[in-house]
Amino acid sequence: MERADFNIDEKKLVMKLIDMLFRERFITYTEKVEADRLVRECGKI
Repeated sequence: MERADFNIDEKKLVMKLIDMLFRERFITYTEKVEADRLVRECGKI
């Protein structure tokens, strides 16, 4: 399956969601870092 390109607004929204999940303790710091990295890489592919 091909990865869809994120536009800037979508990226910001996803990053905000990841941050919110981390603050509410749904995910660990390690998971947050990994998720942030994946979101950033989506724009480069």
